Amino acid sequence: MGWSDEDSGIILALKYMAIYAVFSNENAARQRTELPPMGSRPLQ
Repeated sequence: MGWSDEDSGIILALKYMAIYAVFSNENAARQRTELPPMGSRPLQ
């Protein structure tokens, strides 16, 4: 398959977006179940 740099860049971006969405969903679920809201605990 002949892929141009632009095509592979778009595919990489889509993969990273999908991975980021999974991680952010897991983090949100974890915070709802285990942790207080962000504003109620000091920033590290």
